[in-house]
Amino acid sequence: MASEKDYLLQLSSRRGNPPRKSPVVKSLVVFISVGFIVVTIAWTCFSFLQQPHPSYVTDLLAMPNMTSLSELVCSKDVADPRHTLTRIYDLPFAALTRQREAKFEASDVTIVNGTIYAVCDSSWGISKFARNAYPPSEDNKLIGPPLMIQNRLQHTQGDSGYEAIFEFGGVFYVVRESVNMHAIILELSLTDDNYEYIQECTCDFEFKDINKGFEGAVGFPDSDGVLHILGLCEGNDCRDKKMKSKVGGEGRVVIMKKSTDAVKGCHWETVRVVHIPKSAAFKDYSSIDITSSGRAAISSQESSSVWLSAVSGISNGVIDPTVFEFRDESSSVLRFPRNEHCHTVYCNIEGIHFISDDMLLAVSDRVKDAGRQDRICSEKDQSIHAFVIP
Repeated sequence: MASEKDYLLQLSSRRGNPPRKSPVVKSLVVFISVGFIVVTIAWTCFSFLQQPHPSYVTDLLAMPNMTSLSELVCSKDVADPRHTLTRIYDLPFAALTRQREAKFEASDVTIVNGTIYAVCDSSWGISKFARNAYPPSEDNKLIGPPLMIQNRLQHTQGDSGYEAIFEFGGVFYVVRESVNMHAIILELSLTDDNYEYIQECTCDFEFKDINKGFEGAVGFPDSDGVLHILGLCEGNDCRDKKMKSKVGGEGRVVIMKKSTDAVKGCHWETVRVVHIPKSAAFKDYSSIDITSSGRAAISSQESSSVWLSAVSGISNGVIDPTVFEFRDESSSVLRFPRNEHCHTVYCNIEGIHFISDDMLLAVSDRVKDAGRQDRICSEKDQSIHAFVIP
């Protein structure tokens, strides 16, 4: 039989080494502890968001027109003047002429013999401005017989759908938004106060989505004098921009020339589809201009930027469509100016045109309603703008 001393030693040993907890109990304790921490943090964040905050905190939470915090606080790249166009002027369409329309949804602009011509996809008229575009001026007017032209054209429903304009050989070419997946090109003869309809031809190129088409266009003759039109697709890969990834860089330009046959009548057949380099990584493509010496500008509405480059295959205003390409090695992306808080204010640039090698002319669409754009975008909408290239 064990002695009393041995019994006390055994009891002491048990007290110093209590039995271990099971793994199930340990896991339960950890789960409850972590859950309590998560619930506490979530409740704290919820309470913070429900309280009123200083304006700078509200801006950080809402971030209107911003895609990242670095843009809101004006990152070094955004603030760098070497990467930003310099504003010369902004002039609202409504102040340029005495003629009034309910809206000026400007979509493209060109300069011919010192006169500015602009189209709006909401109007059947064509805006004509003096070179300085300064109001008021008798030279600034809305020309054209909208109702008569509208009645003569096919597929006319509501707004004009005018998306692009350029001039070649005394004829103005106006590109309309696509109908049944195909864009339409009008040929117009403009006078001082009026314009006459010449011809309407459909483009063979078929878009992949309804109501998408060319957002910009320019034209050049080849060595035989045959006009080739370069149509800029709005969406990446010529798709609806809402159906593609937000990562851009899949821009396309379609080269076309006019043909006539007994089946189709007049139509613009596709010659080539040219890829825009991925350095123009835009979410959308809103306008294009190319000079006779081969300098190119492509704007983006959503990115509020313009891509500048040179092209091969255009020399002295003549195009070789077989070798036409955009040259990425000489390209750069410039932002349209931001406001003092670094917010995007040029939200709707739809037309772009070279005034000279170091100046650009632009026009802007109407701000999108129903909360699709911040109200700050209305500061520069429905206007004509001029910028200096740094």
